Amino acid sequence: MADIRGSLKPRSFRRLLAWLLFQTLLTGGLCLALAAEAGRPDDLSSPPNPLTKRAKEQFTQKFAPDYAGRAKKGVFLRSLFALDPRAAAARNGGRDVASPFQDRAEVERWGWNAELDWLPENEDEDPFETPGFGNELDEAFNDPEHKVNWGKSGIAWYSHSMEYTGSDGQLKEPTEGSYSNVVNPQDGAFVFDMNYSPRSKNTATKKFPIPDLEFLSDISYFQWLQACEEKGVSPDRISLIFRARVSYKPTFDIIIKALKEAGRKKVPSWKDRATLTMSTIPGLAILGSTHGSGAAMFLIQHKAKLGLKRISEVVVWGSGSDGFEFGSEGKGEEGPYVHLRFTVEKV
Repeated sequence: MADIRGSLKPRSFRRLLAWLLFQTLLTGGLCLALAAEAGRPDDLSSPPNPLTKRAKEQFTQKFAPDYAGRAKKGVFLRSLFALDPRAAAARNGGRDVASPFQDRAEVERWGWNAELDWLPENEDEDPFETPGFGNELDEAFNDPEHKVNWGKSGIAWYSHSMEYTGSDGQLKEPTEGSYSNVVNPQDGAFVFDMNYSPRSKNTATKKFPIPDLEFLSDISYFQWLQACEEKGVSPDRISLIFRARVSYKPTFDIIIKALKEAGRKKVPSWKDRATLTMSTIPGLAILGSTHGSGAAMFLIQHKAKLGLKRISEVVVWGSGSDGFEFGSEGKGEEGPYVHLRFTVEKV
């Protein structure tokens, strides 16, 4: 496996000074945060004051959307992995980080229809819906160090298609948002696939109100819970989180910048994949991106059943048999994609 963990070493004294200055500014206060982590309590119960509706702004800190801002957010998210809900709330300026949605009964209550289909033993007799990423993750699934048996996978599709009662007591219409992801409890793998939030479906028309239970990090957690319950596997078995076919420009640009900072000359194929640990700025920048944050919040917000977990590294590779060159994004009918695999470990 290609490993670029040491690629941040500068090639000149000037670059060394610049990098040290950037690192110091970026991780200001991190030593205090790590000290707080060392003294954390072990209460993994739900947040002390569950909200009827999640705060619009999850974090009291603000993070710029540029590369440095995403890296700072990555540092902040990394500091939350080892903290129980109360300690995490204290780190977040007193605002709860744990999700107010922990019970699967919330899914139907907020208008979501839950479907989970497992891969049939005989695909010729029982057609199985193909995930959005097709066979693009096959090489990653066959990684001997982190093997994922496709035959034990299922597709969880939750659609916001039912009427529900809002917080105001009034009957509400569904938004037609949907979240479709691949689950594999036996191998501890979750693949974020095709996801369209209620808010994104409602952006143009603003026709229907947004349900309190709207975020991908919550729905994906409930999909994981359902899959684990059906297969008799403990939810804390989660060990791999994939983000397939990333093309969303803000995240895509952060990933490209991270690869460049890590010394890569192009987006690599799976064969030459890049492994970025969470002790590096490129790794932290990807963790702090939209797609990295989603994976992190999946773990951070649901510690009662997932336990204390951390993301230790992210593996990055591009679509195509040979990856693709920097600057080639957006060419052709469909631009190239980047795939991410986050490794999850116990704290």
